[in-house]
Amino acid sequence: MELKLNNEQFRELLIDVVIGTYIREAVLDARGEDFEDVGKLQEYLLFVAKDFNAEDMVENFKGSLIPSEKVCEEYHDKNIEEYNDNEFWHRLETDLGKRDFLKTLTDEERKKIEKDGWLPDRVNEFYDRYAKEFEKHGIERLYIKE
Repeated sequence: MELKLNNEQFRELLIDVVIGTYIREAVLDARGEDFEDVGKLQEYLLFVAKDFNAEDMVENFKGSLIPSEKVCEEYHDKNIEEYNDNEFWHRLETDLGKRDFLKTLTDEERKKIEKDGWLPDRVNEFYDRYAKEFEKHGIERLYIKE
């Protein structure tokens, strides 16, 4: 199989691979697992970048090709930071919403969850409540009670 990409498609692919490689390596590293092979596709794409007029996306660091500072700052860092921020708020909304929802379950809903493994649509009311709260106040009104 041959994959044909134009220069713009190659640039997009390289950005996606750089971001994906970073995430996969970070997860494997946190688990204490080997991640040496994860970056092989990124290494190859960095090597062939010149064939797609994408030399500006590559730097040579101590004999190894790495994503350029431009790629890291403009695409990688901003995307990862924005993703982490969005994921934080989403997890906070859903975890707190689910917690509060589970306190209000009817016996019928509890049976449905046990049978189907799904939460009833009513849980979205709790998610929305937290989404609105955090959109308006952030964590300003979030406290731990003892």
